[in-house]
Amino acid sequence: MIEIRNHDPGWTAQFERERARLAHALGPLALRIDHHGSTAVPGLAAKPIIDIQISVASLKPIEAYARPLALCGYVHRPHDDDSFAPFFHRPATWPHSHHVHVVQAESDEARRTLAFRDYLRAHPESARDYESLKRELAARFIGEDAESREAYASAKSEFVVAIVERALAEQDRASVSRYYNQFEEESRLASGPGELEFERTKDILSRHLPPPPARVVDVGGAAGVYSIWLAGMGYEVHLVDASERLVDEARRRSGDAARPVTTFSVSDARELPQADESADAVLVMGPLYHLTRRPDRVAALAEARRVLRGGGLVAVAAISRCASTLDGLARELTLDPRFVAIRDRDLVDGQHRNDVDNKTYFTTSYFHRPDDVRDELQEAGFAEPGVLGVEGPGWLMSDFVDRWTDPIRRAEVLRAARVLENESSIVGVSAHLIGLGWKRNP
Repeated sequence: MIEIRNHDPGWTAQFERERARLAHALGPLALRIDHHGSTAVPGLAAKPIIDIQISVASLKPIEAYARPLALCGYVHRPHDDDSFAPFFHRPATWPHSHHVHVVQAESDEARRTLAFRDYLRAHPESARDYESLKRELAARFIGEDAESREAYASAKSEFVVAIVERALAEQDRASVSRYYNQFEEESRLASGPGELEFERTKDILSRHLPPPPARVVDVGGAAGVYSIWLAGMGYEVHLVDASERLVDEARRRSGDAARPVTTFSVSDARELPQADESADAVLVMGPLYHLTRRPDRVAALAEARRVLRGGGLVAVAAISRCASTLDGLARELTLDPRFVAIRDRDLVDGQHRNDVDNKTYFTTSYFHRPDDVRDELQEAGFAEPGVLGVEGPGWLMSDFVDRWTDPIRRAEVLRAARVLENESSIVGVSAHLIGLGWKRNP
């Protein structure tokens, strides 16, 4: 049967003794050895099994770590999860006292396992819910065989997946918040290729926004660069951003403008303070790439649609899936193998994670393909979605600053970006994309 015991404070000491034994056996192969699972959460009842995660540089060949683990008494159990988390246990027969999962260092699996543990440590109410579920399932699956244990584990999976997703989203928000508290986002568009992005974004918005005095909600408005520009043109602008520091900076800057921004709000893009059908246009100029889960991005777009009047425009900013690859090539960032790892993941799934100490590699984000932007707009209910490239190829020029300071050459950089903005074969060469969609009239 599956035995759930009240938490034993001695479990931590058991892990530490085993950690020392494994570290000695594996040597430099073990990049990290972590205690995870329920016995790693103070106060949480659990099966009396010490769960251990060992991070290695590569999962292949398995023999490299299977042999030293065998010398420590661990048996490899072939499993469907072997491709991302080979499983070992000791002793060879049930009941087990220790489980080991081997993962690739910094992989999704490594991150998800520790995120679950850390979330339960930080949220006792969720830990209590998990304990109740485990006791209920242990009473249901009372067989002595491996099938009962597998059924018990499978029955927990829905709860575990939900907590992991919540934990990862919380970590992503914290990472983005730390980045913007340290990085001067307010100055990003004032130099280098940022100037090209700013001018081209204004060009695109000028051609698609309704004429002033229309009401515009600038979601993710940061320090107010676009909001203040629009207010100066006669629009009624309402700025929303998740960063209190950037909203305060926008308020300060707006106070010095001839035509100030109307309102400022600190809020999440998925829960806007504006009323239903209260805006003629909504700009989503940052949140879309900091919401790393598609359901959250679609929720933010649906919230923008709620605020829009019939016939209103949404304009959303996204980062191109190819941005790291092209930036790395232009600035020779690929000389740093840490950047190469970030770039390669971007290309696989668009999930940009900067876990190194170089802030110029950006922060936690999702990088879109043009079709991704179009599909998310459509899923949120927008009609006739389209996607335009912002910078074109100009941002990659090694002599960009020289070109930009020469009025004639600057005009050619801008012209190239504009004539290529809708060319499907090259849209993704731009570092940034702008998606456009319209809310149908009733």
